[in-house]
Amino acid sequence: MNDQHPYELHTHGGGAFVSFDSMQGDVLSLSLISLNRAILRTRGQGSELVLEFEANLVSVFGNNLASLRDHLLAGRLKVIRVGQFEECAVTGVRVSDS
Repeated sequence: MNDQHPYELHTHGGGAFVSFDSMQGDVLSLSLISLNRAILRTRGQGSELVLEFEANLVSVFGNNLASLRDHLLAGRLKVIRVGQFEECAVTGVRVSDS
């Protein structure tokens, strides 16, 4: 696991887009207004945050992802990537067409 933060927050207010630095090596920015559903699945120590956008499905894998989900739903997230900060750890981000 690298030592960078798993997410960046907007410094002032919120933003209309969130970017995902995926395991495929792509960075995809999606409009938060196109987010249809967010599902946080917890299984043992691991978590998966599934984000259903109009044209894309994003799966974020890791541990203790509740704070990441809360920041996302509040519109404060700028970027999600592999990394760890305190208890929140992102081990992978997968983006696919829905």
